[in-house]
Amino acid sequence: MPAASRIPSRASLLLVPFLAAACAPSAARPSLTPVVSAGTALDRVGRETRVLDARTGAEVTLEGMLDALAGAEVVFVGEQHDDPATHRLELAVLEGLARRGHDATLSLEMFERDAQPQVDAYVAGRATEEAMLASSRPWPNYATDYRPLVELARERSWPV
Repeated sequence: MPAASRIPSRASLLLVPFLAAACAPSAARPSLTPVVSAGTALDRVGRETRVLDARTGAEVTLEGMLDALAGAEVVFVGEQHDDPATHRLELAVLEGLARRGHDATLSLEMFERDAQPQVDAYVAGRATEEAMLASSRPWPNYATDYRPLVELARERSWPV
């Protein structure tokens, strides 16, 4: 099958902790990279955050970044695994894309491949959260940092 025919037709959001860039689809849209530092407090992020357009260095709002990301087919959000602020930013991105009517696929490196059936069963409502967690070896900060992402995906019937 040609590679082009395997490209998803709907927007996907992949939160992949080891990647550190937000990608826009074309030169017409700015490539925006969130930078957590002292600056303007943004809704839902929980601490002061600045969002900079990586091409121009200009500061933009979180909503402006989300508008740009809404046209992308794939979005990668980088994180520090133990930094709750970046997890709040990931949630803000997911929520912002949901508000714009986009479907998403949430990808988390914390779940290993053999845990996928348990995660799928939980997201589909065929298993309890307790059963999924007991068999999927979640990271210690799952409840505080990753659970909100999974729950949003579950509420919206997005694959995880």
